[in-house]
Amino acid sequence: MKSITTIILSILYLNSASQSDKKCIIGITFSPIQSYRTLKASDDYGKAIVNSRNTSEVPIASFSAGITGTYFVTNKIGLSTGLLYTQRGHGTKPIFLPDSINVTTGQFYYSSTNYWFNYKVNYFDIPIKVCYLFLDKKIISLHASAGIINNIFLNQKTIEYKNQNGAVSQTTGNLGKHTKSYSLSWVISAGIDFNIKKIKIRIEPSFDRFILSANGDNIKTYYYNKSLSIGVYYILSPNNKK
Repeated sequence: MKSITTIILSILYLNSASQSDKKCIIGITFSPIQSYRTLKASDDYGKAIVNSRNTSEVPIASFSAGITGTYFVTNKIGLSTGLLYTQRGHGTKPIFLPDSINVTTGQFYYSSTNYWFNYKVNYFDIPIKVCYLFLDKKIISLHASAGIINNIFLNQKTIEYKNQNGAVSQTTGNLGKHTKSYSLSWVISAGIDFNIKKIKIRIEPSFDRFILSANGDNIKTYYYNKSLSIGVYYILSPNNKK
């Protein structure tokens, strides 16, 4: 997949260099993310588990970073791709565990110690998007895009946090036996570019969601991300006429 992305970006660059009325941009991007999941089950037992998990699990703060590029086939329409490292997942609400029980009444007594978990799933993402420029001026550009993301599974980690009398500790474990090596997402985004000569500073909110389940279990997991991408791009064809 890395070689495919390299070939695509090379083609985009060569095409842009040979056509003065076209342009190609390439840059680096970083996105803070709010990541969560949708669960689906086909039987009553699975649906009961889904309902239980939905009451105890919460989104987590995550991130994505990498390189992307866009080749404009016309002055308005562009094709984008890239390679991103993206962390998805979810967490749990704090759980207070009982440390003693009244054997006569059966009443539990809870300490101030609590636990919570973060489940983080790491992917290489290869987006393929179509971009449309609503406005392309000297100072700013406005655009929207839509497409798919190829999600290539890397690894999964479970982090257990323990808060005991205000002191927080954590333990990390490796999981992911049931996570599929490949999945697919759809993505939509819109953003603004601030143009400074050959440089573009891009701010781009986006939303992506798995089309294919991330796992092979009876309870299917579909991750989704709400993100705000911040990128710095370089225009490879500086002689482009707007």
